[in-house]
Amino acid sequence: NTNETTVKTVTIPAGTFQPNSVLIIRALWSVNNDASAKTLRIKVAGVLFMQAAMASVSSLHSYTAIHNRNSLSSQVASVSTTAAFFAGTSGTVATATIDTSASVDITFTVTLTDGTDTGSLEAYSVELINP
Repeated sequence: NTNETTVKTVTIPAGTFQPNSVLIIRALWSVNNDASAKTLRIKVAGVLFMQAAMASVSSLHSYTAIHNRNSLSSQVASVSTTAAFFAGTSGTVATATIDTSASVDITFTVTLTDGTDTGSLEAYSVELINP
């Protein structure tokens, strides 16, 4: 399947976030090791926060941190688009206006290039830190 396919959805219940909460999402992905790109994504309430096109590798451990900015409807994060998620980037930080007072869905998706590609979410963790 070469369409974007949701492989996992995690729902954080309404009333869980606080104005300065930090949402941390870790994921261990595996893909077949060939030259075609397999695109892995993590979205929160439909907003893209992690995307990596994986070619000629077998796995990725992604780390995504999204911070509420003293508000239940204002977030800031560094959008990860490479396997080097702790490296510097020339891009600006991402902002979002997700209503975290309501329930929030986290979706993990995979897009394959051709019928011989494989991509799997092997493990994940979702941590919400409320200071």
